[in-house]
Amino acid sequence: MNKTIRLTLLTSIPAMLAACASDVVPYGNYTRTFYPSYASCLAAYAMIPNLLYPCVASGTGYYGPYVSTGGASWLYIGYTSSGGLYRRGISYNPTNRTYATFTPQTRKVTRGGFGSSSRSGGRSFGG
Repeated sequence: MNKTIRLTLLTSIPAMLAACASDVVPYGNYTRTFYPSYASCLAAYAMIPNLLYPCVASGTGYYGPYVSTGGASWLYIGYTSSGGLYRRGISYNPTNRTYATFTPQTRKVTRGGFGSSSRSGGRSFGG
């Protein structure tokens, strides 16, 4: 008697869990630029002092820091050595060409997942 076991569901579990992970992102109008190489990403932000980890790996390339240029100052938020959002940002005032640090306001964003939602009413089932 032959038995066939299909492992498609088991092999997709890590990808499914990654898709449901949480990210911490800054509040406000921030954007990130994608670079094909680490060197090109570093070169783009080399002039900003104290931005220790300006680039983070993502798939086939690297993202630069979160950047907001909509106000009087340009704001840059880099990453930690493990790829998380750094707790201090760098602001640049183009009028008087000065740099300063600031503490960015952040929010947690969940990509999909099995947490509570408006459809489930926030209730847990089975327990």
